Amino acid sequence: MGNAPSEIDDAGKRNRITPNMSRQNTQITVRPVDEGMEMDFVDERSMSHSPSQVFAERAWRDTPDGRTPSPNPMSNGGNYKKKKAIDRLNQVMDYMSAKRSNTVLSNPASTRSTKDIVYELEEEFSDDINKKLGKNQEEKYNVIENFFERMGSTVSAGEESSERDPSPDYYGGSKKRPLGDDPHPVSIGEKKKGLPDDPVDEKKNRLATSQLNREKPTVQFATMKFHKKCVYSQTHFLYTRDESLLPDMPPPHPPYTRKSEIFDARQYRRVDKKALKVRKAIINGMLSELVTYLTERYRDDISKLRALYVWLTSQNLRKLKLPLKPAREGHVLHYLEKLKKKRGNYAQLFSHLCNLAGLPCVVIHGYLKGSTYEIGQTLSKDTHYGEWNAVLINNNWRFINAYWGSCAVGTETDSDIAMYRLDENFFMPDPDQLAYTHFPEEQKWQLLEPSMSMFIFEKRAFLKERFFELDMRVLSHPDCEIKVQNGEEEILFGMNPARAPNLDFMCFIFLKEEKDYRILYDDENRYQHDFLYRPNDDSLSIKIRFPKKGTYRVEIVGKDNSIMDEGYDYDWIAVYKATVVNGCKKYVAFPKAADAGWGNSPILEQIGLESANYEQRRAILTAEEGMCTIGYEIKTPEARDLMLSYKMINVNSGLDDVTMESDDFTMEDGKFQVHINLPPGDESAFCLFAQIDDPEYGSIEKNLCNYLIISTPLKELDKQEKQAVKSVEEVLDDAIHFKQLEMLERAVDLVETKRATRHMYAKVMEAKDTIERLKSISKMMHKVLSLDQRTIAEIRGYSNPSPEIHAVMKATLLLLGHYEEETREWRSVQAILGKTGRNSLKRKINMFDINHCKLDIALGAQKLLGDMKLQDILNQSCGAATFFEWTTEIIHEMKNRYEDDVVQMTIARTRSSRISYTRQKTSICTEL
Repeated sequence: MGNAPSEIDDAGKRNRITPNMSRQNTQITVRPVDEGMEMDFVDERSMSHSPSQVFAERAWRDTPDGRTPSPNPMSNGGNYKKKKAIDRLNQVMDYMSAKRSNTVLSNPASTRSTKDIVYELEEEFSDDINKKLGKNQEEKYNVIENFFERMGSTVSAGEESSERDPSPDYYGGSKKRPLGDDPHPVSIGEKKKGLPDDPVDEKKNRLATSQLNREKPTVQFATMKFHKKCVYSQTHFLYTRDESLLPDMPPPHPPYTRKSEIFDARQYRRVDKKALKVRKAIINGMLSELVTYLTERYRDDISKLRALYVWLTSQNLRKLKLPLKPAREGHVLHYLEKLKKKRGNYAQLFSHLCNLAGLPCVVIHGYLKGSTYEIGQTLSKDTHYGEWNAVLINNNWRFINAYWGSCAVGTETDSDIAMYRLDENFFMPDPDQLAYTHFPEEQKWQLLEPSMSMFIFEKRAFLKERFFELDMRVLSHPDCEIKVQNGEEEILFGMNPARAPNLDFMCFIFLKEEKDYRILYDDENRYQHDFLYRPNDDSLSIKIRFPKKGTYRVEIVGKDNSIMDEGYDYDWIAVYKATVVNGCKKYVAFPKAADAGWGNSPILEQIGLESANYEQRRAILTAEEGMCTIGYEIKTPEARDLMLSYKMINVNSGLDDVTMESDDFTMEDGKFQVHINLPPGDESAFCLFAQIDDPEYGSIEKNLCNYLIISTPLKELDKQEKQAVKSVEEVLDDAIHFKQLEMLERAVDLVETKRATRHMYAKVMEAKDTIERLKSISKMMHKVLSLDQRTIAEIRGYSNPSPEIHAVMKATLLLLGHYEEETREWRSVQAILGKTGRNSLKRKINMFDINHCKLDIALGAQKLLGDMKLQDILNQSCGAATFFEWTTEIIHEMKNRYEDDVVQMTIARTRSSRISYTRQKTSICTEL
């Protein structure tokens, strides 16, 4: 391929090649193709491919006898396609004339090369060609030979073999040449006419027909001495048995093009299909016959190489049935048997195949970072030795590792594996990619400039094949070992922006304990040690917090969600070894993110919302001294009706431990907003949810995004500011101590007005929590006071109430100062309920002050209620249920107030007699 890129018009629809531009100096761009472009299989003998065949079909079809053209069908103008064909052929004639005279055509923008127009004509007239093919094929091809002689065409066999198929998107619209066809089939006309061989083909035939290689295929070139008669070449840095072949090969050098520039697997589907369906008779035959079958139709080296690679890597050695009598050397089964019994290797067999196909192939020996490799270890020949190949393709050496390219579809223990599937990563990989796992002893065969030392190879990051599949790059840690000083580390990778939205990643962390590694995870699902987010559209950040000193293994896996192939899943991207000198001091982990992962999920945009600032898209927010605002712009009218809610979690309280907050969102200026307050210097996670309709589960709470919020410490105050904060704090302390609702509300308002919340955040949160509880008690008190006298009279009128109603009234009266001996009999309860004036029940509840209530009295009321539920009381009496609610609210408040006290009551007080109790340093909540 040349170096000059094709000119692309504004619409970007097709490549334009000017008349003065040679085909050899034109870069054909290979673009992706839509699904469904694969063409149905057509018999090879009836499908025309080459330019000569296509023009022959046109000439033969439009003449009655195949010899003299008839002008009538064209001159009458009946068939539009035929008229269009004449216009295209005239363009070819103008192009040829301009090429001979070096003149420029009047309409260069519409002129393309001969071969491209032929392909387009072939596509338009493929049906007519198949219908009108006659028996005399050879005579048809003679017509086009004469045509090219008259036109002075330079499209010869040699030129045709050096070109690839046109770009898949070249033709535009629905008229596209389907990919997957055999890229360079041999013209039947050329075979029968015996055209002269290309000089390059003659050199390849010398290799393929070498006496050393035909009957008993053998290695021709290798970086180690493979035979006693081998000689070492100082120019090519290899051993060979036939030095006469070396002048035809260039020495090892970096390839001039990358794999992506010359190869697209979709263009070789037909090659793959043929290589995967080799008849059993050929497998039972000679190796040379197999190679002939696989490569005879192709004139280009890549197609031949591809056919050999696909065939070898698809061989299922587990299911290979060997004959009772061992096959003789030179037969296919002989070499497969050696592979199965581990008496041969893939690299040497692939060398045999290439030599028989006329492709110079070198067996390279060296070190591999494979299944026996441990991160950071020194490589040795005993455990890390391996062999692979370098094949000469269009004067460039290309790597092949058929052993690593052979992937079994199934598990290691599955004896019924259906087939083997090739791995594209080891078919012509770029040298800089293979250099992460392969190190040849002869450094020139790295094909790198400059070459790499063994020391650097051992220290390099251990990047796996999926890393290159996803088109990623290393940004921060080029070495495989990481030394962590403070317990936290960040690893950065670059991504292709076009593919980044479809990529998904995970990280696994293992701690080394003695000889084995143990994965780190939280059984209670509250925290995680890794934090994956995207700082921008083309980068990935992986923050890791190591809990303690030690040795860790960090495994990063990923996949492309747009790939739907069966069996495609997460695979390794990179593996690191981390030596932690000191563990994290403050936070040993991150909060556990909800389902959407860190940052914004695609669902956020789908439901019509967008982050109001750039920082939210990065997944990490900063709360200045504990305060920040999170906002979302409303992009669609439907988004205005969304019900948003959120949870604030940390490493000590997960998603299941906190309640959902929904009342704090406000809508103004076309966006939702919520204000977040955190303790200064603290760290929490914000998890946003929305009520959306799911086609399968109905209305559900869907996680939209998750942010890590880091609160900055307080700024240093001057003397005057400190005094102002101190005076406000004293007011708040008094309110918290006395626990009066109005006093607490005034104190909180004062703190917020003075903007001192960040300086006493914990106390403000405590005061607000107490206010909420007192409001709930006040609400229940008003509910009791709203009972009419008829409801209380109904309860008093029970002659023999149920034990539940009796217990509820005993617990209520106990809180109001009537001990158990006063209310043991129902008649006594009736007498108390019947009092009026200052001693009436409702007046006593109105005058009740929870600050004067004793803890043991509240626990006694709880003991009387036992495990009763509100619904049990509600089914019997609505009035008694109201007293039950008020009593349980008082008990709940008392337990909250004394939660931190180290008190355990031996007996709850329900009687007026003095009962001794003991105090122990144990949490009351644990006992309750």
